[in-house]
Amino acid sequence: MLKVKKTLEKNKTKQISQFIKSKILVINLDKPFRSLSDEIGIKFVDNFDKVTSLEDVGIIYVGISRTNSLDDCKNTITNIKERCGYLNIPIFAVGNETSMFILKQTISFGATSILILPINKKELIKNIEKNVKPAGKRISLNVSMVNPFISATKEVFEVMSGIHVKRKSLFLKKDYKIFGEVSGIMGLTGDAAGSIAISFSYDLAKKVISIILDMEVAEIEEDDVKDGIGEILNMIAGQTKAILAGTKYRFKLSIPTVVAGYGYEIYHPENAPCIVIIFEALDMQFALQVSLAPSNKKR
Repeated sequence: MLKVKKTLEKNKTKQISQFIKSKILVINLDKPFRSLSDEIGIKFVDNFDKVTSLEDVGIIYVGISRTNSLDDCKNTITNIKERCGYLNIPIFAVGNETSMFILKQTISFGATSILILPINKKELIKNIEKNVKPAGKRISLNVSMVNPFISATKEVFEVMSGIHVKRKSLFLKKDYKIFGEVSGIMGLTGDAAGSIAISFSYDLAKKVISIILDMEVAEIEEDDVKDGIGEILNMIAGQTKAILAGTKYRFKLSIPTVVAGYGYEIYHPENAPCIVIIFEALDMQFALQVSLAPSNKKR
């Protein structure tokens, strides 16, 4: 019986090492946590400089101590978020119960979630498996649904501001949290249901809105940003709705909401993937996040 159990554990370790093709970046964490690397058969990387491409990184674990100040934690998480850009790399703040207050604050700084020490091999494997898989149903991307959102985004930017927008990449998101720093969110209902969100850095948002309003960037206030992003999202969704009107993905619009900061999660249908399209405008990037599925109800 003991031999069978050890064989099963060995097979599990082999499976996880084969499953995780990406690197796991471990920052500011000591030997007890790092020693799990050998146990689960995955090599941890302890420095950004040892990563050829951030696209190879699957998860980032960041050690947080109760001796760290809130400013230190904010700077650490913010710097990591900036380096990752719009790549969907889960960032876990790791610490023990004594640092719980600071750990919880890291979510507002951009951490995906927290992990409490001590953690054993089984728990770490479960955490890794959960966070490297795409969110939602793992189905093939339907280009007939995705392409209208891409073309609508390009057209809306061109019409509203004359800004040329280029699609950079597309991937399935690992969770349903929006990227921040400032995002517009809209629920989609009807024959198809789900959500759409558009996320900008605050600098890019102000630049885009300043061009739309024909104002200096310094003159743009927070309300201008919120109104402008809400209108951009409304037009993108409206344009896409018109394109998809004759398909199983036809939907109705709701009123957009604009939020600032990290940690927000948007509604999503369980039977749909969460798709992220990265665009480039004015030499900066922004993200469009779409989760949409046709209803199973008969018309």
